Amino acid sequence: VFHHYFENNFYLALGIIQTKLEIMKTLDNDRVNTFQDYRDRIRDHATNSGQQLLVDVADELLYIGFNSSFAHGDFGIKNMLFKDNDMFLIDPICNSFGCTELDAAKFCASLIINKYDPVLIKKSMNYMAMANGININVLHTLIKAEITRVYKYHPDKNFIMDCVKYVYQQK
Repeated sequence: VFHHYFENNFYLALGIIQTKLEIMKTLDNDRVNTFQDYRDRIRDHATNSGQQLLVDVADELLYIGFNSSFAHGDFGIKNMLFKDNDMFLIDPICNSFGCTELDAAKFCASLIINKYDPVLIKKSMNYMAMANGININVLHTLIKAEITRVYKYHPDKNFIMDCVKYVYQQK
């Protein structure tokens, strides 16, 4: 259901997603984790993967940082239920670092991992960067970090590596 709505109502769905991000920005945030905690988590995933490319992604995180804000924590397409031009979020993760920028990256990473049309992925990345004031290269780094986080859980390690390489190719 979520796939068809997003694909069939792409611009409307992006607008709804951005509206939810805007609403979440206004909510109180009680997270205690920092972006450094997030960096450390990605570094652990990358190091444990044994993949130099993923370690390189973790290194890219050293040059960026964000303050914590209210965030869903797992803002992927599969946690978005669309109905009657509205969206409902399920399965939040509230016990780790979160911010709007990371939610935007998680959304884009989920499109890549779930094999959406590359045109929709590219448009989504550009829109998320523009609408949330994120430098596109920084967003790409966050997307690669989120894909790195998924590496240890995903059964097809080569596919996940291909997803990271795909983001590197987006310029």
